[in-house]
Amino acid sequence: MNELTNIVQERLIALYLWGENPRLVRALTPPAVFDPYWKDLAQAAVDYLDAHGTSPGEHASAVVETVIARNDPKKGPTFVRLWESLREKKADFDPAYVLEKARKFARFQRMNSGITAALGHMEAGRVDEAEAALTTSLRVEADLFDPGTVFTDKRAMAFLDDEDECEFPQGIPVFDDRNLSPRRGTLWLVAAFAKLGKSWCLLNLAKRSILAKKTVVYVTLEMSEKVICGRLFQSFFALTKRQQEDLKRVKFTIEPETGRWTSLEVIPMGRHTSFADENARKLLTDFQKRLTRRPKLVVKQFPTGDLTLKQLEGYLDLLEARGIGPDLLIVDYADLMCVDVDNLRVSTQAIYRGLRGLAVRRNIAVATASQTNRGSAHIGKTDVHHLAEDIGKAAIVDVLYTLSRTDFEKDRGLMRMMVAAGREDADRLTVVLSQNLAIGQFVMDSALMSSAYDSYINPKEDEDEEGN
Repeated sequence: MNELTNIVQERLIALYLWGENPRLVRALTPPAVFDPYWKDLAQAAVDYLDAHGTSPGEHASAVVETVIARNDPKKGPTFVRLWESLREKKADFDPAYVLEKARKFARFQRMNSGITAALGHMEAGRVDEAEAALTTSLRVEADLFDPGTVFTDKRAMAFLDDEDECEFPQGIPVFDDRNLSPRRGTLWLVAAFAKLGKSWCLLNLAKRSILAKKTVVYVTLEMSEKVICGRLFQSFFALTKRQQEDLKRVKFTIEPETGRWTSLEVIPMGRHTSFADENARKLLTDFQKRLTRRPKLVVKQFPTGDLTLKQLEGYLDLLEARGIGPDLLIVDYADLMCVDVDNLRVSTQAIYRGLRGLAVRRNIAVATASQTNRGSAHIGKTDVHHLAEDIGKAAIVDVLYTLSRTDFEKDRGLMRMMVAAGREDADRLTVVLSQNLAIGQFVMDSALMSSAYDSYINPKEDEDEEGN
């Protein structure tokens, strides 16, 4: 490969010195990706380009002389030899072919640099730095080789094919029908106060995505893999942790024309299978066998506060090397990744921007959660301004949901889920959910919020004859 890279580098330097579009060459293969000597020549050509707005052309020899003059005299003969080779071959190559090879060259150089740096860190015992160097070298940079979408091409109308397709359903028709669930290349966020159901919301998303035949990677930073797997089995099978006899579910009556909530009915469910039952292990084992025919669901735990964006990318690279490329990445939750406590707001925003960038680069959907401040718990309603530490998260994510619940609703297995930030036609859209988390069900029934529901959870005292 070294012989190939030397040939490609020589041709690229020729484009730097005499090509008609040196700016394109710089964008695709900046000086930093070149080997020594070639790098000096590329940088000198870039300096000339910045000063004069064009390639050196007939002044190329003067540029090379400048490089020789500012380097160690011992390197002079090598630069002279390279210069003579460049002059002899400059007319004997196809610029289009060279640019076609530039992409592979840039990838090779980036990986070679990463491996070299990683070996240096390993020799010094710096394992984390070595892993970060490898991850950076494997990361796909902005694809400047793809010119983008020409508006008059058929590709420009691709949105018509998937605009209404919900790849990652939540099991909430109001949201799924509007495709407000996670989408590829986007960051999806659910926010709520502590212990209000953020993880159950993400687990519900994981379950339904697997049933929709999508590969899911669930990264947990708070609970153990054992707990998450237990909750997933609960969600799939409506199991209880221990034997319970008084299970109930709430069923909504909905106005047919609008889909809005009008009333509810509490229905006894009797006893469900629990993890303590004798047949529970066989039931779950049989289910695991059936799942082997579906895309993978992987649960991975990282220590709270330790996981960096580079490490997350490295982990995904490892999975892809084993044939597991996720369609949906769930991070439970992003606020618990590694942040700079001295610059908490800036660091947190960087994490959210990084997660969204990861979604775009890998063409996957990314979903996460965020905790809100105590104000949301006090009033029983969560909104954008309740986001803990940084409201700027809302400007980065593509869709932001909030979960809200009063004590009155909690006692009855109810919750409100609102689109706090998203598409203009969906902002403030609120859905009422019935739940039973004892059997792992984040949503059992749903309906659009209505004034009738508001009156139900906020009953007014009877007025006296004078209207007081």
